[in-house]
Amino acid sequence: MILLRKIIFLLLLPTIYSHAQQSNVAQRIFLVGDAVQLQNGKQPVCDWLKQHVDWNDSKNTIIYLGNNIYPEGMPDEGSKSYNTAKEVIDYELSLVQGKNAKAFFIPGNLEWKRGKPGGFAQVQNEWRYINKFQLPNVQMLPSNGCPGPVDIKVGDKVVLVFMDSQWWLQQNEKPGVESDCDFKTEDEVITALKDVIGTYPDKLIILAMHHPLYSDGKSGGTIKIKQQYKNMITRVEEVLRLHPNIIQAAAHNHSLQFLQHDSVSFIVSGAGSETTSIKNGKNSLFSKTENGFAVVEVSTDGKVTVKFYAVESNDLQQSVYAASLNPLPATKPDIAEVVKSFPDSVTVMGSGKFK
Repeated sequence: MILLRKIIFLLLLPTIYSHAQQSNVAQRIFLVGDAVQLQNGKQPVCDWLKQHVDWNDSKNTIIYLGNNIYPEGMPDEGSKSYNTAKEVIDYELSLVQGKNAKAFFIPGNLEWKRGKPGGFAQVQNEWRYINKFQLPNVQMLPSNGCPGPVDIKVGDKVVLVFMDSQWWLQQNEKPGVESDCDFKTEDEVITALKDVIGTYPDKLIILAMHHPLYSDGKSGGTIKIKQQYKNMITRVEEVLRLHPNIIQAAAHNHSLQFLQHDSVSFIVSGAGSETTSIKNGKNSLFSKTENGFAVVEVSTDGKVTVKFYAVESNDLQQSVYAASLNPLPATKPDIAEVVKSFPDSVTVMGSGKFK
C-alpha cells in the first residue's frame, strides 16, 4: 500500500506543481498621484476605485503618490482652508476605512507648501491628521517629514520603499542632522537605499516617491532646485540599477506614463485630478493625458504586469495599456507540505488479470 501511494504521488507530481504555479493574483498595488482636490464634492478616480475594486481584499494596496491636498497641503487647524483640505484627505481615506486593504500616503511638493517657508510644519500637519484616526491599515510614510527610505513588505513577493523626494529638494526648513530621523543627510539616505535594495534580491521592489526620475512632462523650479533634482536623479538611479526587479513609481506630472531606461521601469501616475499635455521622449513606452491611475499586478507564479486605467475604463479587465516585466525568480512548492495533504491510504480496484 505504501508503495502504491508513492507511485500515485509521483504520477501526480507534475499536475501538483503545475497547479501550484498557476497565475493567480498575489498582490495588486494601485498608484494614484496628485488627487489634490474634489470636483463638485467628488473625486473621479477615487469614485472609480470604490466602485470597481474590492477593498476588503487584503491583496489590494493603494499608494497616494503625493500632492494629496490642493493648493498647499494641510494647513493649521482653524485656518480658512482647513476644512477644504480635511474634506480631500477624508475622501481619500474613505477608500480603505474599515476595510482589509492597505493605504499609504507619501508627501509631495504641495504637502511642503510648494517649497515655501512653513512647509515642514505643513507636512507634519498631514502626518498627524492621518495618524489621529489610528487606522491599522493606513500610514503616511516617511513619517514626520523625514526623508526615508522606509521599506514595507506586502505579501511574500513585493516590497514597497517610501522616500520623500521633496525633502531632497526643499530649500527651507526640514529635518536634518539634529532631527530624530533614521537618516538625516543625502549620503545616509543613499546608503540606506542601497541596504534596502540588497536585502530583497528576489522580491519586486516598488520605490514610491513624488517626483519622477524619468518623465516626458515638464518640471519647474529655480536653477538651484533643478540642479538638486538632477543630483537626486543621478544618485537614486545609480542604486536602482543594482536590482533586477525594481520600479520607481511617481506622480507630479499630471499624466499617465510608462518609461524604461536601462534595466529600470518608471511609472508616472499623476492624473488623479488634473491633466496636462506631454510629448513622448526616447524612453517612453506609453503616455496618456486622461484622469486615471496605474496598477502593478504580481501573480502567485511571479509574473509582473503594469497596467494603466482611465476613469472611462469599464472595469479592471479593461486597461488602456498593459506591459509584462521580468518575472520574479520561481519558487517551487514545498513538497513536504503537499505530501501532508495526502490521505493515509488509498483504495483502488485491482485488475482481474492478477489472481
